[in-house]
Amino acid sequence: MPTPDAREERLRRLLAAVPDVMAELDLDHVLERIVSAAVTLVSARWGALGVIAPDGRLERFVHVGMAPPEVAAIGHLPEGHGILGAVIDEGEPIRLAHLDEDPRSVGFPRHHPHMDAFLGVPIRIRGMVFGNLYLTNQDGGPEFSEEDQRLVASLAGVAAIAIENARLFDEQVRRERWSSALAEVTAALLSEDTVDILAVLAERVASVIDSELVCVIVPDGEDDGVPMLRVDTARGVGAEELVGRRYSAEGTLSGRAIATGELASTESGPGESVLRDGRPSAAIALPVRAGDDVLGALSVYRREDAPRFTDAERAMAGEFAQQAGIAIELGRGRADRQRLALVEERARIARDLHDHVIQRLF
Repeated sequence: MPTPDAREERLRRLLAAVPDVMAELDLDHVLERIVSAAVTLVSARWGALGVIAPDGRLERFVHVGMAPPEVAAIGHLPEGHGILGAVIDEGEPIRLAHLDEDPRSVGFPRHHPHMDAFLGVPIRIRGMVFGNLYLTNQDGGPEFSEEDQRLVASLAGVAAIAIENARLFDEQVRRERWSSALAEVTAALLSEDTVDILAVLAERVASVIDSELVCVIVPDGEDDGVPMLRVDTARGVGAEELVGRRYSAEGTLSGRAIATGELASTESGPGESVLRDGRPSAAIALPVRAGDDVLGALSVYRREDAPRFTDAERAMAGEFAQQAGIAIELGRGRADRQRLALVEERARIARDLHDHVIQRLF
């Protein structure tokens, strides 16, 4: 049982954590500060904060206490199963003296450090569970007390406000960047100058949506009856080597988007490792349309361990895909006008020659 002095010290820690957490507006930094404050508050060995996606899985997992070699040995981050999933499903705190004695404690990777005492507390925003704080101790470490649970729950209440503020700020910044990017793409579309509109569009997508690579991919005929695709435009890691590359549409993300006319993502099927040198990645591909015709796909790639694409990012990518369709149609229209102008010029020259020949004959 903690002494009054110990309780007072812990309350001072909680109060000291409030301005530190509230002062930050970048969401990722807010999450890191919350986890660090929780670990310090109850003297935990490890701490983590899982952000819950709309489908109930974890879309972000921020953790402290593990060395980089340990993280590398574990491999992929948790997806919200086992005891972590139980905190998500129940939406209530879970406190365990010994983690491995609970039947819900399953799914730990082979090289995961052994954890004993466990405390999981939900973070609620406007009545909805945004994420959960997870705290653990090693074998022989102290169990978490009821007072620990109350302190972490109080921190979770402060964290909810800080997260909501960071989200609103992030949304405002994103909207401003989105509006500016769309304005630049629209200006390029309306310009009479020779501008690579798809290149402008790919650059703007990369500036607004966190990504490693953005491509506009178009159909390019068939080889022995197999539909082929071609990278028309690319911006990002390895983009220069990708432009102009042809590859089979079979089993690819962009191929699915073009064939179905619907968004395709690595969350629902295999990705496009042919463009990533075999490296796995998180990706989405959206059909680029002109009326009912699908002209190609706008594909956005990010690291496999990066956060999943949010609904807002999908909406932004969809807006840019519409702009890409307009750009391709304008490009085709300009090419047609240039061909028509060339035909008219040749016809004029032919008429002039004809008139000249007739005059010479007479």
